Amino acid sequence: SSTFYMTPAQERFHEGFLHKRGGIRKNWKMRWFVLNGEGMELCYYNAFQETHLRGSIDLEEVSEVNKASPVVGAPLQEGGAAGSFFEILTPKRTFLLMASNDDLRRKWMGAINGCIHLQRNLSSSSGL
Repeated sequence: SSTFYMTPAQERFHEGFLHKRGGIRKNWKMRWFVLNGEGMELCYYNAFQETHLRGSIDLEEVSEVNKASPVVGAPLQEGGAAGSFFEILTPKRTFLLMASNDDLRRKWMGAINGCIHLQRNLSSSSGL
């Protein structure tokens, strides 16, 4: 079953913990994210090295990845600091994510945008 799929290490472009706001209840959960450049998806799990996939974002459907404004009610970081927010826009849903600081947010946004641009450049150069 695909719900127990774990991305092979060589396909992981970037990975780490992010907070994700739920789509229905709007509650925040810490998730382990794995950016799979080969499969063009951002997968998330409950914990590091867990094999049960909680969900994924198809990067081929992403229209934008933007810095987002701080959200009231989001969890605070160590020392009471606010996290650093970004959003991933798809036709079906806007995913709101929070990194623990601006540097991590920039790294995640760069990695996601890098995968998307690489895939689109490969597709356009091969005539797809």
